[in-house]
Amino acid sequence: MKRNKLIVQLLACILLLSSCEKDFMTVNRVDAFIPSDQFYTNYNYAQQAVWNVYSYLPNGLASLSYEAITDNAEATNVTDMSNVFNQGVWNQYVNPDDVWSKNFNAIRAANLYLKNKDKADIEYIKNRIVTSDSTPYFNARNNVKFMEGEVLFLKAYFYLELIKRYGGVPVLREAFEYKSDDWKNIPRNTLDECVKYILELCDAASAIIPQNLSSYSWYDVGRVTYGAIKTLKAKTLLYAASPLFKSAGTTASWEDAAKAYNDVIIKYLHARRQLQQCLWR
Repeated sequence: MKRNKLIVQLLACILLLSSCEKDFMTVNRVDAFIPSDQFYTNYNYAQQAVWNVYSYLPNGLASLSYEAITDNAEATNVTDMSNVFNQGVWNQYVNPDDVWSKNFNAIRAANLYLKNKDKADIEYIKNRIVTSDSTPYFNARNNVKFMEGEVLFLKAYFYLELIKRYGGVPVLREAFEYKSDDWKNIPRNTLDECVKYILELCDAASAIIPQNLSSYSWYDVGRVTYGAIKTLKAKTLLYAASPLFKSAGTTASWEDAAKAYNDVIIKYLHARRQLQQCLWR
């Protein structure tokens, strides 16, 4: 019995010593980085890039405690972030509502997509169709088109959230990486230039996203709609016409804001009435 144990231990030592001759911790390094010119040619990757831009949108419930900044609620916890505003102790270093870096990273992601938007290859979808039904290909073609409109809207949204807080900010049409040397010597645009750029983005987006998406059943709920684009434009004009923005040099008028909101109300008032009729039949 002892002899058998000795043989087993001896074999284990031999195997251990022989395994030491090879470095099993040495692995081949595989570069998983995909160049942008290849990344955006993949239709599914391009869609993921659009979802990534969406991911920078704020989570409304995450700011629920900020109701205590207003008269709507009272913070019972003395450490609640709303008290930073209520006690007036916020500054450029302590600002719970700071969106500067987040939104400029979002704008960079949007600019990257817009730069490469025409590279998405959907021919493989057409090539694998074996019936007379080409619906999958046409859906993909429309989706590629709509994704541009979505990203234009999202970029406009992120810019509005910036100018609401910081006034004029740099208008970036290229994908500058935040906190890189690319940012050196980039001046702020005037507030009026920023407002006009947001309106330009909204107009471009509304020219792409259809007013009626009912025939595009594959277009997911929660994605950008024509109404959202028009409402964002109206909201931008409302801010731009305010005394605060006017004192900073904006040229929009109350009439501009009223007309933009009227367009939204007229369009969706009819849709709302139709919905009410369906609900209360």
